[in-house]
Amino acid sequence: MRPIFWLYDALSITRSNYTGLLAQLINSISLPAYLLLIRITWLCVFFLARLVLVNFRVVCQRMAFKYFNFLVLLLCGVNTLATEQAGAPDKYRLWAGGSSPARLGYETKLIELLLAESENRFGPYELDVHSVQYSRFEGLKRIEDGRFDFALVPQWDQQHEKKTQFISVPYPIWNGFLGYRQLIVHRDRLDDFSRIRSLADLKKFKVGQGENWLDNRFYRKNGVRVIEAQTFHSLFPMLKRKRFDCVPLGITEVDGTLKDINSLTNDFAVVPKLMLHYPFYTYLVVGRKQEKLANRLGSSFESIIADGRYKALLEEFMSKKLRIIEDPNTVLIEIR
Repeated sequence: MRPIFWLYDALSITRSNYTGLLAQLINSISLPAYLLLIRITWLCVFFLARLVLVNFRVVCQRMAFKYFNFLVLLLCGVNTLATEQAGAPDKYRLWAGGSSPARLGYETKLIELLLAESENRFGPYELDVHSVQYSRFEGLKRIEDGRFDFALVPQWDQQHEKKTQFISVPYPIWNGFLGYRQLIVHRDRLDDFSRIRSLADLKKFKVGQGENWLDNRFYRKNGVRVIEAQTFHSLFPMLKRKRFDCVPLGITEVDGTLKDINSLTNDFAVVPKLMLHYPFYTYLVVGRKQEKLANRLGSSFESIIADGRYKALLEEFMSKKLRIIEDPNTVLIEIR
């Protein structure tokens, strides 16, 4: 059509004469030339049609290829995500900065038992234990911020729990045994402490404790003088310099601590046949956003209590100390 319009414009004729011009042009062509023109026209039509179809097919193929790749990637992504969701372990970060290394041996083993017990119901897990020293407030703040998932917290007030951003697992870690204390003293004071028979005798001595330890209120309430150290590890250089007279520690941790501090010198000893006792419990406390973890630990605790594994694990770590507690020759001083 474009050459016809060019001819039409070149001759400066009107559109109404277009049909007549076309008829004159055809009449001026001989029959063989006319047939040749028809053939050329059909070849052009065929070529154009083929070109359109080929281009259309190429475009369709390209679009189909792109969509196919998109669908494959989408399906692979969904499959990978499903696999990860099904098989990837839940990662739990425990803050245990309030526990001494000796206590942490039992506590870590118990938590591993709780998580392994619930693996069939809640899936695989990874446990990271962080022993960085923070105050109780700072440690709980980091759970609230999501930097840790749960912690070992002594003397947790379950009655006021609804006012906080935390959920406690309502089973004491040490079943109350953490309230039993033995005294680490300098060796040259063993004779002085062997004569203690009552709370009144204990008040003659100064007690060393960590800064803001919850134990401190029991001593102060009962008239025992308390000197606080900034960290757990600074207690024993202070004891060596006689800033105070003794360091009461839980019966679960006193032997391991004594071994560590006597590794270089042999200056310290545990007072034999003497124990203090006050109500002291430690619980697992979970961030409120980690309700699944709280349920997991709670249900596992119920299981290991019911089948006796909790008692067996506790006795494994406590058998020697239980004999001392039950020994009629042990002086046990109650502090309320």
